Amino acid sequence: MKKFKILVICAFVTAFITANQIPAQAGNDGRMAAAYELIDQAGLIDKFIITCDMMTSKLADQMFKNDPKTAPYSDVLAGALKEAINETLAEPQVQTELKQMFATIYMEEFNEKELKDIAAFYKTPTGKKSLEKLPAVIVKSQQRGQQFAARIIKASLEEKLTAKLEQLQKEGKIPAKKDKKQ
Repeated sequence: MKKFKILVICAFVTAFITANQIPAQAGNDGRMAAAYELIDQAGLIDKFIITCDMMTSKLADQMFKNDPKTAPYSDVLAGALKEAINETLAEPQVQTELKQMFATIYMEEFNEKELKDIAAFYKTPTGKKSLEKLPAVIVKSQQRGQQFAARIIKASLEEKLTAKLEQLQKEGKIPAKKDKKQ
């Protein structure tokens, strides 16, 4: 299970790195330049690396500290995992591909004027603060979303799903549960 979780982390990083990029086409040069300016102004590559580091730290702690076999070495193992991911993300080719990936995403969602407007916002004190806080906001949102789902949605979902399954059984659309005594 631990190997699977490590593979998930690596797949997450790899997916971001190797995502399909749309090459700059005629008419997109201005948008591409605006997207690159936005990425540079926002420091998105650095924010992405910080976010990956924070997420890896949390996941590595859960993976290694909760397993009796790895618990005594959890700090060392977590450190090795973080170092490997950070070294990969620091490679110039990886950084170039990340920048292209982010530019493509922004070009898919915003026109050239909007990209320039966003870059201008990031130059303001509020824009700078929003960028500074972005990695923590992403990680906290993920953590609290999982807690919310576990606490509130799970109980409600189980109750509603059980009622729906019972109704489908009554309607003969799915087989009824067999009595365990039979």
